[in-house]
Amino acid sequence: MTQAVCWKCGEPKRGAFTRCARCQSLPRTDDELALSLAFITDHYYAPADLAEITARLRAGKIPPRLTPALKEYLAPGVAEAKRMLGLDAPSPSREPSLAPPHFEPRTPGGMLGLAAGMAAAALAVALAAWWT
Repeated sequence: MTQAVCWKCGEPKRGAFTRCARCQSLPRTDDELALSLAFITDHYYAPADLAEITARLRAGKIPPRLTPALKEYLAPGVAEAKRMLGLDAPSPSREPSLAPPHFEPRTPGGMLGLAAGMAAAALAVALAAWWT
């Protein structure tokens, strides 16, 4: 598993997106996920460098920062992390639909398309019965 450093307190941990044992922080915002992804894992730093980052974060000497360009560069990775962690789920306030994804009952086109499809299916069954 990935060796990482907590983006908030500098505690070493296993996994960039896991809860910190020391401060209990869990990266969830885009900036927190980006910091966890890019700056403080063994994918980008040697163990000695991670130890130095730990010491500096604990001493308050290097507050983690993201430039707009780096945020843009990391956006696909952050989106993937959010997907993997279930953070991109739809809002719970939205009422779930029981309709199949291809059917939108609230639009006239959706109802018309459904009616046309049902009529075509009924015609196909009637023709098949007539031909046999």
